[in-house]
Amino acid sequence: MTDADVWFSHLRPCRLDDRDAILEATLDIEMSLTGRAGMFQLNVFFEEASKELRNAVKLFEVGMFDAAFYSVRSAVELARIVAYFSGDDDPASSELYETWKKGGKFPFDGKIRKNLSEVCAPFQAVKDALPEFFDERNNALLRANKYIHRQGFHTFYSLIQRPEPWYAGYLPAMRDEFHAFIMGAVTEIILLRLSVDPFPILLRDPDVMYRIHYISLTKPLSDAVVDLFLTPLDCNNKVTT
Repeated sequence: MTDADVWFSHLRPCRLDDRDAILEATLDIEMSLTGRAGMFQLNVFFEEASKELRNAVKLFEVGMFDAAFYSVRSAVELARIVAYFSGDDDPASSELYETWKKGGKFPFDGKIRKNLSEVCAPFQAVKDALPEFFDERNNALLRANKYIHRQGFHTFYSLIQRPEPWYAGYLPAMRDEFHAFIMGAVTEIILLRLSVDPFPILLRDPDVMYRIHYISLTKPLSDAVVDLFLTPLDCNNKVTT
């Protein structure tokens, strides 16, 4: 260990399960461009959410777990904002979007979460189809906030890697919690993206392009991403029926 490393000896590098799959999913999200009128310039929100997820992976791997949890939370908040904007007929010209761009008074995430179903009907349909998933996401956020705001000794760098038996469970519990949190976040961001328009799913059907005669900039969701993040929810059946 070098002299410089001594200052960071409290950091415990962690291995993240499904690391490559998570990173590949961020690319799918980033490439799922919406061509909806008045929405194209808002694609950058999903691009930024993807980068926040990648930041989270990196931060977790070097042991900065509180910042990693925060980056995951921030990624979902960004995706939720653009879904919130999408409820307007012309989002990029809306007063709310202009307020956001200028750094004006903007609703906190709690208010956006509360009102999103009212302003974005497709999201309400998704939420109604998957109540258990969204209930767990709410609970996962509460647990993640303990690490972000450092509530409870299990969130302390000073104790999470201590060898005493009464501390031994802190590190594996944090690893499991983070893995579940980021996996659920990827799924939630994909669902928020589909609430803007369904093309990333529709374009998986090779007949769709022929039927609608439309050239889309959207990259369809890959089989690997659908199988890992959506199929367990049975989204294709629940959301479309």
